[in-house]
Amino acid sequence: MFPFRWDYISKDKSKEEISYSERTRLSDFDRVFSQCNTLKRTPYLIEDNHQKYNEYTYFHTFTRRALYDSGSSDLDNQILLYYELNGEVGDFFNIEVLNHKTYTLNLKSICLHIYNTGVGVLTFNLENYQYSERGDILHINEFGRRIYPQFLGENKILNTQNDFLAKRIWGGIGTKFQFDENFSQYSEKINPRRTFLAPDFIKKVFGYRGNQREGDRSVNFVFSRLYEAKGKIRISQVTDDRMFFVSWFGNNNEAAEIGDLVQKKNIDNSDFWYCFIFGDKANPTIANDTMRKSQIESVTYARWGEYGTVFGMTRDSLVALSSDLDTLKKKDVPDLSKHMTTMYYQMTILCLVQRASVLRFAYEVSNITELLNTSGNINSRIKDLYKNYIEFINKIYFREITSQIQGIEMYNQFQKVMNLEKEVKDLDSEIQELHTYVSMDEQEKLSKVAAWFLPAGVIAGLLGMNVFGAKDFGFGESQDWWKWGWVVVVVLLSAGISLGFSKYINVRKK
Repeated sequence: MFPFRWDYISKDKSKEEISYSERTRLSDFDRVFSQCNTLKRTPYLIEDNHQKYNEYTYFHTFTRRALYDSGSSDLDNQILLYYELNGEVGDFFNIEVLNHKTYTLNLKSICLHIYNTGVGVLTFNLENYQYSERGDILHINEFGRRIYPQFLGENKILNTQNDFLAKRIWGGIGTKFQFDENFSQYSEKINPRRTFLAPDFIKKVFGYRGNQREGDRSVNFVFSRLYEAKGKIRISQVTDDRMFFVSWFGNNNEAAEIGDLVQKKNIDNSDFWYCFIFGDKANPTIANDTMRKSQIESVTYARWGEYGTVFGMTRDSLVALSSDLDTLKKKDVPDLSKHMTTMYYQMTILCLVQRASVLRFAYEVSNITELLNTSGNINSRIKDLYKNYIEFINKIYFREITSQIQGIEMYNQFQKVMNLEKEVKDLDSEIQELHTYVSMDEQEKLSKVAAWFLPAGVIAGLLGMNVFGAKDFGFGESQDWWKWGWVVVVVLLSAGISLGFSKYINVRKK
């Protein structure tokens, strides 16, 4: 799962100079993405599919708009758009590991969830019925989720590939969607303004053909500010070099071992369980027993642990370990592989979108803060951001998404490990401060207007509004034009007092 930000460039300006709402209209995304001819918009239809019915009714009614695309043509009143490309038997996703072997997985589908908060999640859904050893599972998860080298050594990417970057990832769906990535672009000179070079399996989703690069005018999606232009959409990463991964592993021996450890309250002694949860490929990347025990306890969900079924969730993963499908069926236990690809998949998408949206809003707050002392209508941009943030809180950020007790517990644990409650509270304070700034600024402007009219009001009050009659100004019998002079004097006196008062206020501010 690849979470990201997206921005539609509606004008010949940097995206930071365009309002939030202008950059995140779903109708703009759909119009541009439909030209890619890769994934197709796919509304959620239950019809006679019992698995879809089970998934849909699992969630509260008020959460479903944030999980499923209704198919409405009124795109800008939608919360999300969903696109999909289904694979067939023989479609594959290959992960070649340096000095090891190549893992061939069935590429079941590629899915794209696009939200009106300006974030999205791209998922590659893979099936593995060939590799069942511990080491193979860990290698698939570790090397398959990397999208760029975390570091470069003296031998460039070779150093990274010795550790956790795949040597090559290639595959496709049919003949129209093919990708092949070996990360060789990181052996060239790196521009500091363009350190994220999207891998081929991500670029191809967004309409790239063959060896096309970002500068190509026919490409409507870019991954760097260097290539921003009117009518294009910029994709920006929100995490690091790792995609989020969801993984279910059905293995009787592993399930029996983990069940025994849960019963003895020694699950933290399992090296495999630690590596499986945190995405390590061989040994736990921790050398502190106290910290290790604390981490395992905080990320493990073991309601059915003594039966050999355990879940684990971190900021980067959702994993499940249980007996294999045949054994689960004999025990009349639900098919966990289906749960992981339906209800728990949607739960993961929602939590990722919440986290990505919080990071997105924090990014917008930072940009606006830098512009406070510049010219331009900053107040309207802050109001626009605040409006979108309120919509996010009410339509995407939920405290509960299901009535099922296991779903409630897992969702709460997900929220905790992602630190979402605290992040949302901190973000709320930051946006409230910006909103307070707007209110104070508008009050100050109103005060200045009132200050200009105050002296005139005082003088009018002292003299009385009827001190001059209509006839005194040439509209009656009297033609005492000298009285117009008094009016001019009053106006000039009022303006002088107001100007002096205004300058005094500015001096006091400095």
